Amino acid sequence: MCISRAKGGPVKPATGAELEEASYAAARDPDAGGPAGRGRGPLLGWLGRTLALLFPADPPALGPRARRDAVRVAIASIAAVGVGAGALLVRQAGDPSWNTLFGEDGSHFLPRALSDPLGSLAQPLNGYMQFVPQLIADAVTRLPLRYAAPGLAVAGALVASACAWLVFRASSGHIRSRPLRYLLAVAIVLLPIAPIELAANAVDTPWYLMFASFWALVWRPSSRTGMAAAALVCFGAMSSQFVAILLAPLVLARLIALPRLREQAPALGWLAGLAMQVPALLRQQPAQLRGSPAPALGFYADHVLTGVVAGWHLARGLAVEVGGLGTAVIAVSIVAAVALWALVRGDGRVRMFIAVAMLLGLAETVIPAMSRLWVTNLPSMASWLPGSRYTAAPILLTVSAGIVAVDACLRRTGMPREKAAHTMAVALLVTVLGAGWVADFRYHTIRSDSQPWSAAVSAFDQSCRNQPPSAHRPVPALRTSLPCSLAGH
Repeated sequence: MCISRAKGGPVKPATGAELEEASYAAARDPDAGGPAGRGRGPLLGWLGRTLALLFPADPPALGPRARRDAVRVAIASIAAVGVGAGALLVRQAGDPSWNTLFGEDGSHFLPRALSDPLGSLAQPLNGYMQFVPQLIADAVTRLPLRYAAPGLAVAGALVASACAWLVFRASSGHIRSRPLRYLLAVAIVLLPIAPIELAANAVDTPWYLMFASFWALVWRPSSRTGMAAAALVCFGAMSSQFVAILLAPLVLARLIALPRLREQAPALGWLAGLAMQVPALLRQQPAQLRGSPAPALGFYADHVLTGVVAGWHLARGLAVEVGGLGTAVIAVSIVAAVALWALVRGDGRVRMFIAVAMLLGLAETVIPAMSRLWVTNLPSMASWLPGSRYTAAPILLTVSAGIVAVDACLRRTGMPREKAAHTMAVALLVTVLGAGWVADFRYHTIRSDSQPWSAAVSAFDQSCRNQPPSAHRPVPALRTSLPCSLAGH
């Protein structure tokens, strides 16, 4: 087994790598005497100390060299976000994402922004605030009308890619291996189900933000920039998607384990987002739990766990061969085996992380599926999975648990056939994830069949010819009429 406990033996002089690891371990320890651990300790005794395992400090900084390289790192980060956004933009086959609108982007956010640019930011939808999508739509209305679809697509792709960058940065406390942190960031950009309804739009940016908020809440950034980024991500998620209320136990755990105010930037951001939801919740309650847990659990097995193991289209192909139940059993068995192995053989931090990530992923799937009954009642197709957005964060949380387990494996030394075990663990991880990424990088979705935005704008311009600017003409893609003063722009 790759994860094993250290054994006793003669004392040997510490190597450079061992000293570095000891320094890293000290930084992770909230009770350590270093800078990361000074100040008030966890609340509630044993419970607080146990919860503190979820919140390791960042590894030690590289000192003067890191400061000299700050500009280079910033440029590389911006470039990485741009490359990730570009990958998300091209994942939709057929009519490209930048020439189509998806869901509420066209039916609600863009029309509201055009009619009431500032007031629309305070308008709830479906019983709760969706601040970030509406903010993006409001920003896009500052562009000529023909750039609305490209603006929404690019902004949505940039938000998702920026979330991948933040997760790469925030996961350093739990994932020591930089290549594995790159792998986790790539998993966000290449999420197999993303083209169905997540990639390159404004309406579904909160689902990326919600996964990034999980990592922001377990992150202990040492810089003000990191604190601000963590707070903004958590605010964006909670102010835009009520399912982010399920992060409340993690917020509470952070308050108990890290009681100092300077550690609470992400929690304060989440609480600010919750405060923004309160007026909408007082006027109209979001959807309530109505369904049975059994179909929701089936949805979790069929589309979250199989999505982790095989992606979207490979899982559908496997279901043709062995049946839907057989595919789910295979996926459940694989994920359960890895999770149990890590829980039994890992240290306290690994066990805590995997338990929290898996339980949160389960809750984020089952509760929405029980409140939106169509998720489990409507059939799926090759180009459409009802409620696929509800699987995004749970899939990525499960992937995170697997990567944390493999990272722990790589940091265990002194076992028989150590190099072979490390190589096998990484190879299996990359093979399982990579198969879905390759098979599902680009495919046709129902959005691919939407009316091209360029054609919709051309038809609107044509209908407004010889009409006064105050005249209104219908734009079917937006399910509303617009003033002809916008024509030709």
